[in-house]
Amino acid sequence: IQYRLIQNLVAAHKNLCVVGDDDQSIYGWRGADIANILNFAKDFPGATEINLGYNYRSKEPILAAANAVIANNSKRIEKSMIPQQGPGRVLDRIVTADEEHESRMVLEWMQNIQRKTGAGFDDFAILYRSNNQSRAHEITLRTAGIPYIVIGGQEFFERAEIRDIVGYLKVIVNPWDEPSFLRVVNMPRRGIGDKTLHTIHDLCLEDNLTLGKGMAKALSEGHITGAAEKGIRNFLGLMKDFRFRFKEKAQPLHEIVQQLIHTIGYRAEIERTAKNPEHATFRWDNIQAIVKALEEYENTADNPTLGGFLDQSSLTRDADRFAKNGADRAVVTLMTIHSAKGLEFPYVFLVGAEDGIIPHARSLRENTVEEERRLFYVAITRAQRHFTLFETCSRVKHGREMICTPSRFIKEIPNDLIKVRTYAPRDVIAQQVRENANTGKGKAKAKKKAKKKPRNKNSAP
Repeated sequence: IQYRLIQNLVAAHKNLCVVGDDDQSIYGWRGADIANILNFAKDFPGATEINLGYNYRSKEPILAAANAVIANNSKRIEKSMIPQQGPGRVLDRIVTADEEHESRMVLEWMQNIQRKTGAGFDDFAILYRSNNQSRAHEITLRTAGIPYIVIGGQEFFERAEIRDIVGYLKVIVNPWDEPSFLRVVNMPRRGIGDKTLHTIHDLCLEDNLTLGKGMAKALSEGHITGAAEKGIRNFLGLMKDFRFRFKEKAQPLHEIVQQLIHTIGYRAEIERTAKNPEHATFRWDNIQAIVKALEEYENTADNPTLGGFLDQSSLTRDADRFAKNGADRAVVTLMTIHSAKGLEFPYVFLVGAEDGIIPHARSLRENTVEEERRLFYVAITRAQRHFTLFETCSRVKHGREMICTPSRFIKEIPNDLIKVRTYAPRDVIAQQVRENANTGKGKAKAKKKAKKKPRNKNSAP
């Protein structure tokens, strides 16, 4: 409609100037039509076409790789970018075991680059196809104490389900944490309303009590009755039970957290409140990511404690330290490729370079792979100095561990423009995933072996 409107507006005076790049048309799913540019000369005969071919952003290998990839599209105007920034380092392709391993390799790669170049956090961008890919990277960056900002999507740690479970853990560690207490006391619903909470809060102020002790006093003095009484007794019993479990340490911490999630019936709460089954699965996967992060912490800490995990992961600190006011601070930028269009960074990491992610599985069904290739092209051309691809051998999708295949677009980059660095044996990981699917165990040993492979610390650009 907009295109036809413009045609009518300029029909008489022919006064129209258009700037665009068909190779960066990535919003077909929003109604953008690449034919508007491809057919421009036919729809507006006599127009002068000027090719702005010089690129002042990226080093030669980056542009050579991008040109090679986009040349495989059939629906495009033939052209090639001419680099003006001189020679540079070839692209790197990093093969990892799974999402967590990928996120740790991203961190290592970034730190290596910083040591060698003096680059700041704001020189780095981590790009991904879908917002849910940010999860593992946010956890890893927080654990390392590295500030970041998420552009164009909700920060993982600000999601309601994460705040709920972390709220429970905070109250178990610190009974005086009033905001967390108020968040979880009726989540899932236990019949504890605002009137009851106001009564308890008044008792706490009078006697300088924690909310938990205030609840106990309110029960003993008969201030609370009915459904609220039952709910409070249930909650206080839950807190007492799990404080004891964490103190006793008869089980691994992550197993106790998993039991807590099961005991409060949080999965049923997610299914009750989710918009659809896919959204419920996505939210549940977020919860499992926190449990996985705790397990990773236990495997590396000398004396793992729940409080130590919350501190190390910065989950007890204000989110502003990491994700707010990013414009005023040096932070790593996390964003989707769509959000990155028009931006540039010295060092760009594209994570999840796998078929089914980019190109997206939906594009394979709907025959829109060319738009996905343009998206891949946009990702490459965001980099000024160096571009790195990360891929995994296996990934959790819809709650299941799946074997991954490298993105078909990687094969379109000439071998002399990309260096492969394998930190996980793909064939071994694939075999272990198959065994894991049949037996429910077996992959951890292979992943541990893969992640211990010696690395050349001088290999990063």
